[in-house]
Amino acid sequence: MRSTLLPSLLGAVQNNLNQRVLDVALYELSRVYLPQDGEELPLEPVRVGGVITGSPFTSDWNLPRLPRRWISSGSRGSWSSFAPASA
Repeated sequence: MRSTLLPSLLGAVQNNLNQRVLDVALYELSRVYLPQDGEELPLEPVRVGGVITGSPFTSDWNLPRLPRRWISSGSRGSWSSFAPASA
């Protein structure tokens, strides 16, 4: 039973870095287990933890969204981004 979220978050960052994924932003929301003096069962508070590494400006998660449309080509399709036409 873990008392902190940090080891699992850092392990996930290490796994990404091992795969040469340098820009990583992760969070975890989970219970931790804290022993209580004189009690058989631990406290189980919910904690949130986060980690960011690399450049904050290279992935599109923090950039403005462009409208998307579905382009159909028979039974298969693909997502396409497009910018609105300027007036």
